This record gives sequence, structure tokens and C-alpha cells, in this order.
Amino acid sequence: TYPVQCPHTVLVFIPGNPGLSEWYIRSFTETIRRLGPAYAARGVNLAGHGLADDLVQVEAYQEEDPDRKACIPWSVDGQVVHKVAFMDQLLSEFRQQSMPQPQLILVTHSIGAHFVQRICILRPDILKITKLILHLTPFIRMDAPWPERSTLDLLASNPWTSIAIARRLIQLMRW
Repeated sequence: TYPVQCPHTVLVFIPGNPGLSEWYIRSFTETIRRLGPAYAARGVNLAGHGLADDLVQVEAYQEEDPDRKACIPWSVDGQVVHKVAFMDQLLSEFRQQSMPQPQLILVTHSIGAHFVQRICILRPDILKITKLILHLTPFIRMDAPWPERSTLDLLASNPWTSIAIARRLIQLMRW
């Protein structure tokens, strides 16, 4: 949550795998800093994913109440339901503070794009206030140690060579 007076637009980030919006905080903090105080950003992890140990312990969630279905977060439908609940919570945050309903810019990565598409189909009210959907294909988090980052940068900047090498390795592994 970023402190703002009354944003008119909220960037909502829905990641792909591994499902951690925390990895993108620096990028979104800088984006909001550049856009100004009329913008805010929120991110939602994939259900059952997170940096804290207790967030990924779905089995413990079911042990607390055996009637809970621990498998729901692990299904695509369960992830969509989770994201819709997050969007409802976000919009209620504005209503509770008597702020005008914001416009949304939905930012996604990987399977997060699928979740956003499903949200927009299931919830025309959310689609109506969505002004832009940005599907980010590249992996924009680069906090890896220098050797790994250099390797990833090299591979990403030479996709055809990387694909050829990967195909050759697969062929060799089949022998």
C-alpha cells in the first residue's frame, strides 16, 4: 500500500508464476513515484503464495478447519475467485474512505493475464472501470546475483540462439 491523498487511478498487479507481487515492489514504487500522487499501486499474490512461511502453508489452513477446501487456491478457478475477492476488497477500501471509485490499470504477467481476462468476463463492473490492461511478458524482476543475472540477460537478448541451444540439449538428453 502506498500512501496517497486520493488517487484517481490504481495500478493493480496480478503476477504469474511464482506468484509473488513482492518481487515487483521496486518497479511499481518507481512507476508511482514518476506518475505522481494521483496514482496508487496494489498487488496481489497468487493464492497460497507469498514470502512469509505461513502464507504458503495451505495444509495448515485446512488443519485449522477440516471443512475448508485447501485445494481451491491451487486450481485456476480458485485463483480467479481469489483475485475477484481482492478486487472487491480494493474497491471497498475506496468506498469505506468515502473516496471516488478509481479507474483501474490492470498489470499482469504470464498466467496473471488469464486471471485478468476471466475477471473482466465475470465482472462487467470491474471491466467498466478498467481503462487499460498491460500484459507484461518479460520477467521484470532482476535481483539475481551477478553471474545468474548476466546469464539470464545474455539468453534473453539472444532468443533464437537460446532456443537452438535448448533444443540441442534436449536432443542430447534423449540419447
